[in-house]
Amino acid sequence: YRGDSLTDRLHVRLFTAEYGEIGPWWRTQQVLSSYWRFYRNETEGAFLRLPGAKAEGETGEGETVYPLAAGALYFVPAGVRFSCGCDSERIGHFYVHFDVLGLPPPAVQELFDRPVRLPESPDMDAEVRRLAVLLSGMDGNEKRDDLMLHCRLKAVLYTGLTRWLAALPNERRERILLSAARLEPVRPALDYMEAHLADKIGTAALASACCLSRSEERRVGKECRSR
Repeated sequence: YRGDSLTDRLHVRLFTAEYGEIGPWWRTQQVLSSYWRFYRNETEGAFLRLPGAKAEGETGEGETVYPLAAGALYFVPAGVRFSCGCDSERIGHFYVHFDVLGLPPPAVQELFDRPVRLPESPDMDAEVRRLAVLLSGMDGNEKRDDLMLHCRLKAVLYTGLTRWLAALPNERRERILLSAARLEPVRPALDYMEAHLADKIGTAALASACCLSRSEERRVGKECRSR
């Protein structure tokens, strides 16, 4: 094995992880986050509402109900719009908020344009349940400072990503990797744009980030802004 620029750059960044309870109050509307979510619920009753086609005779925006099955593991990727709800009084709810860094935007859009139910894995589910028990007995400072906990959480998330990718047809995986490879020449410019979202960025800065000549500035700027 020899890592290339894509695999070396890919990593998970944790924001928060908790185990608690949700109920009828879990009804946030029109969520659109810049970070990912990982969910596992102990029992039935929780669901997401996703934008979808209207049924015949309906008015307004249509929605599709996406149940969160008991014991199943889910990713809700960044950029996916949803509302959440719960019909049960109390449900044990494990969640992680995190980010996946290093995947080119086209790959993320093709792979993760909606919630993902991960393939079943007794070993992975058992580890998530152990983490839920561990988190329920820790305070905020303990969670923040526990290096082993962070490693275990990241291991679960990497395992989930791996299992989802393994379930894809080979042709689809190869197409996504090819798309990622085509973006490599302008990847430093994309990273620069993400780090300076509040700034006015000229093509000269983007070309400089990619170590390109001035004659290529216009092409780099057009390519980056199309992403």
